[in-house]
Amino acid sequence: MTDAGELPPEVRNLLSQQVRSIEELEALLRVRAEPTRSWSAAEVGTAVGVGADAAREALEELAANGLIAASNASPLTFHYAPREPKLAAVVDLLAEAYATHRVEVLVLISKSAMSRVRRGALRTFSEAFRLRGPKKDG
Repeated sequence: MTDAGELPPEVRNLLSQQVRSIEELEALLRVRAEPTRSWSAAEVGTAVGVGADAAREALEELAANGLIAASNASPLTFHYAPREPKLAAVVDLLAEAYATHRVEVLVLISKSAMSRVRRGALRTFSEAFRLRGPKKDG
């Protein structure tokens, strides 16, 4: 890790593109802590202090981003399985950063989330004023 207030660029990139909420961060680190275990959404939710639905959404996003894997079994479970070793190394850096620079990690996630909300609001606002031709009958 670099200076106290700096997160490695790989961690910043991971947080802005693949781990986009505190729920996702906490779920990823919980599953990573026991990589051989398969977790249900309810178990992860209990472990990180969120509801099962919020945990499931976070886990599904993490799986879609290649950070964990989902089982094909019923009930659905998840386990730590980054799609490539380089990604696992960045998650290790993230875990270290979260342990030593928790505030910086949380601030970065919050800023990224606010930026996504603003972009979405601007897009919605601009679409409201988009000029469209007259409606066609039938």
